Amino acid sequence: MISLLIVFILGWLFTIQSDKWLTRLNQLLLQLVFLILVFLGANLASHPEIADKAEDILKLIGAFMVAIIVSNILALVALDVIFAEKDRLIENNEADIHEHFSGLLDTLKVILSLAIGAGIGTLFDLNDEWLKAGSSGLLHVLLFLVGVQLRSSRIPLSQFFLNPLGLLVTVAVIGSTLLAAAFIGWLMGMPILKALAVSSGFGWYSLSGVLIAEKFGPIYGTVAFCNDVLREVIAFILIPTIIKKYPLTAIGVGGATTIDFTLPMIQAQGGTRYVPIAIVSGFLLSVFVPVLIGLFSHF
Repeated sequence: MISLLIVFILGWLFTIQSDKWLTRLNQLLLQLVFLILVFLGANLASHPEIADKAEDILKLIGAFMVAIIVSNILALVALDVIFAEKDRLIENNEADIHEHFSGLLDTLKVILSLAIGAGIGTLFDLNDEWLKAGSSGLLHVLLFLVGVQLRSSRIPLSQFFLNPLGLLVTVAVIGSTLLAAAFIGWLMGMPILKALAVSSGFGWYSLSGVLIAEKFGPIYGTVAFCNDVLREVIAFILIPTIIKKYPLTAIGVGGATTIDFTLPMIQAQGGTRYVPIAIVSGFLLSVFVPVLIGLFSHF
């Protein structure tokens, strides 16, 4: 997390004046995102413990994921209705058929990228550490370029840190996620605190899976990992689909990933004015991941 923030700040030190090169940078960012998705699919397919206890894991994943995403969407749509009515109407008036087609095409590219990665991970015995290192390296490059992109867009720095909508999105995501997790824990006879811990990754799968596995074992670690991977996948599918009409919902569903992984797509599909909200909510959710998992795992 700290290293990602450092490379983002370093990228902020550079600026691009040419609109032509800025357009090329935006295109490069999306290509990097699709490449990282290939790594993500390969990494997911290379985990044998998922297949060994697939039935139990799939039941938990399905229950948590449906409840959390539905709860998140309900809370975030309410924010959109209350705070973004004017913006949403403006965005809808400006959106044309080409933009909606572009969003659908990006969604298909996301699914294809994951499928290619999963196919590679299934067919070849890939080194897990190599996959993690490659994905991490690409993510650092991505964050550096995002910093360059944001500096070049000339958005005032104050918008990133004095953004009430970013804070509201954070509160809505945390509150609705924990409420849904508590319900699933009660429904499935699972200790409530364990259910809260498993659900507190907010998309940061590389951290949540390790922390949960260490405390509660590989099954729950895999559930946490898959839940957060699926949150990223769902976010990539929903962002180009709904951001024109429900921007806060599209951002919030991405969870902690909106500070890095899903940020380029938010910028590409929604515009630079939603980037500060995404960064604030993504940063705050990332901070809360180790705090909440540690807290719920302690008792």
